[in-house]
Amino acid sequence: SVTRRGVFAALGLAGGAFVAPRVVLCDAAGLPGSVATVAVQLGESLAAAIARAAARSPCLYLPPGEYLVREPVSIPSGTTLFGAGPRTVLRLADDSGAQAEMVLRDVEQITVRDLVLKGSAVQGANTVETRRAHGIQASGLKRFAFENLDIRDFPGRGVNLWGGSKEGVIRNCRVTRSGDRGIVLGGAAHCIVEGSVAAENGAHGIWLLSGAEHVTVMNNHCHDNRSVGIEVFKDCEACVVAYNRVARNTLGIHCFTVRRSLLLGNVLERNRSNGIDCNHCNQMRIIGNHSEFNGSPRTEANQVEGCGILLYRTSDSLVLGNVCINNDQGHSLRSGIQLMDEGEDGALCARNVVVGNVCLDDQDKPTQQVAMRIGNPKSRCPDNLVVANGLGRHPQGPFGGNRRGALNAAHNGSGEHEEVHSPMPPRLPRLGQLPPTSEPWHGRVVLVARDQTEVAYLCRRDAGVLRWVEMKL
Repeated sequence: SVTRRGVFAALGLAGGAFVAPRVVLCDAAGLPGSVATVAVQLGESLAAAIARAAARSPCLYLPPGEYLVREPVSIPSGTTLFGAGPRTVLRLADDSGAQAEMVLRDVEQITVRDLVLKGSAVQGANTVETRRAHGIQASGLKRFAFENLDIRDFPGRGVNLWGGSKEGVIRNCRVTRSGDRGIVLGGAAHCIVEGSVAAENGAHGIWLLSGAEHVTVMNNHCHDNRSVGIEVFKDCEACVVAYNRVARNTLGIHCFTVRRSLLLGNVLERNRSNGIDCNHCNQMRIIGNHSEFNGSPRTEANQVEGCGILLYRTSDSLVLGNVCINNDQGHSLRSGIQLMDEGEDGALCARNVVVGNVCLDDQDKPTQQVAMRIGNPKSRCPDNLVVANGLGRHPQGPFGGNRRGALNAAHNGSGEHEEVHSPMPPRLPRLGQLPPTSEPWHGRVVLVARDQTEVAYLCRRDAGVLRWVEMKL
């Protein structure tokens, strides 16, 4: 029997698996008796003033003003530090040798909110440490929240979170113009980055890496970063990247050696390379994303691509209900959706299911080479199933406006495909409305029923009998 189960529950991000920070809510106006106001005395550092105030109360209020930081600021466990929003500015002093403006290590149940953290005005003019300084350097945190922070102009990273930190929230923050990456979560677990902006950073906007698991990146805007908008990198598992807007980066969303993760409902536009790029991944679910106008001119120094969605040496994954329009703006012979591998290390792009996607080009001069491509003359992608995709109907011709064709699946090995030309994906029935299982299909999977909160349900041939089963994340 099939058990109905939501996507987030399946990934362990609901049902009590995620624990929000349990911190004391405090407000300078509403709770004057329990809030300690941080007052910097003559000759005293801001770090010393905060430590002195923390001895009186777990709720610390930093009044409006600009505070020069020469040594890192820290707070103890169980503390909330908050300011007056854009009127409370912590600025890294030009002569500071600090590795970060705020350093938090092995503390729990903390909140930092309503502050501006600003980097040195003379980036790199003094010491190596200053040139690499981050906004927040943190490790070993548990049950933490960074909220309503404006972190900008640091020569290093905006938020650099390492050391197995878990059960935390980065919410409604703006991280811009970092010399390196904007928001970094290395080895984190059960954390959420939501409602934030990561823009104009020197490398990635948001970077998950080093075995991060059960991390959700949701409802963020990542734009104009010099490298990847959002990257999930190196052995991460059970992560969710959902409903983000990712625009004008070198690459939109990149996943490398990632397992059992979900890319859902993201909008990817005008990135210089691929919209979504999954490389050496397994058991991915790529559902309901919109990828358009990606790609830029390809040169010897800039070997960009331009697919709406690329699966490279990625296996056992589901690509469902995505829309890829007008990609390959650089005329690099790329497709709306492309599955490929080179076969050098034995990794294959195999056993993927591509269902209910729309790939078309409606420009006066089409750029998207092929709506959907599986393999190429140099690679073989075995046993992929491609069925019921709307590969475009357009007045310009039978290829949905794509430059050369709707579907190139000549290198699909023994896998099956069905070419369907329709302007929109077919309506896929919900569970309980599925057709009889006596249809003469020969592939492993023939139909998917889904919405934004349900996993995929598939029809599979088992010992000659077709049965409805659930494709587990």
